Amino acid sequence: MNLLIISGEFPPFAGGAGTYCNYLVKALSKRGHNVTLLTKDYKEKRDLQSQVDEDLAKQNVKCIRMPYSKFTFIFSWYRTILNFLKHNTDIDFVIFNGNIVPLVCCKAALKKFLKKYITIQHGLSAYDTLDKNRFAALFYKRQMLDNFFKNAVANIAVSRELKDKLEQSVKMPNLHVILNCIDNEAFTFIPQNKDKKALHLTTASRLIPGKNTIAVVRLFAKLRNDFPNLYLNIAGTGSELERLKEEAERLQVAPFVNFTGQLNTKELCKLYQQSDVFILLSFYESFGLVYLEANACGMPVIGSDIGGTREAIDDGVTGFVVSLDNENEIYEKTKLLLGDKALRDKMGQAGKKRVDENFSLDTLGKNFEQLLTKLQRTH
Repeated sequence: MNLLIISGEFPPFAGGAGTYCNYLVKALSKRGHNVTLLTKDYKEKRDLQSQVDEDLAKQNVKCIRMPYSKFTFIFSWYRTILNFLKHNTDIDFVIFNGNIVPLVCCKAALKKFLKKYITIQHGLSAYDTLDKNRFAALFYKRQMLDNFFKNAVANIAVSRELKDKLEQSVKMPNLHVILNCIDNEAFTFIPQNKDKKALHLTTASRLIPGKNTIAVVRLFAKLRNDFPNLYLNIAGTGSELERLKEEAERLQVAPFVNFTGQLNTKELCKLYQQSDVFILLSFYESFGLVYLEANACGMPVIGSDIGGTREAIDDGVTGFVVSLDNENEIYEKTKLLLGDKALRDKMGQAGKKRVDENFSLDTLGKNFEQLLTKLQRTH
């Protein structure tokens, strides 16, 4: 099939929605589909972006980068997408990934060029943006979004929990669930000669308030009293970086905290392989790809009991799901894993097996292709 995928974010800098899109592009291309990608141009990081685009080209994926400006992208992206659809009439499906793109594309002028389209939902951000952004609200109305989702041949949620939330909060129709996956060919378990004298607790995410990384720093400071050989790795960048550094200084653990910055897939995989326990204490995750990535590298995981976390973590088997309201539980479960290598190894291997069997690129490709084939027959 000829597929056009439009995503508001994509590597080299991307959160869960952009990472999911990267995996989807790979999975569908690998299964022989002709994939064109329209996404954001990270002009400030052209060197990293070039590497990503070269890899896409090797997979026969055509990538078109669109300039981004906070105030004008709604119009410039709309024009680019409209022009592309006018001149490429052989597209079987247009796939809108993420929460901002539907806001760009819900205008009526696109309707006659969108024969069949699918949206992929990672949260409620399209509606949130419309509610909070007065500029966007001047040109877009909630009814436009409602109609856009109503006319989609399918709306895909990346977790069952998100599907329920979308049905209840915005009554989104035509919902299907295709669970998140990871590139299990890139994230693999390789036995490492770990420093026997040190333990490594690792977290990875965008460093923004919603990821609650500051709670991990505070937990780490407490755990240092039990494990003087414990170190903390924080992978990612974002607006919270300086605050986190200041908190580490205040708690007198700064020398033992490693801020890695933004890591590519190869670097992140190596970090996982060299770590002992992964933890993420977000206030919300529609699913939580990083749990799967860490599990695939043989590491047990700890995640907050919100959103789709229980679909990503098999509680008590591949890691622990903890309540953000219970600081003692978080401390005790993390302490348990750090102090028991046999349990870490057992959960890490269980996590790797679960990822390989249920959350691989092949699984994503097969599930998505089955839905596309069904929709092609019925629409």
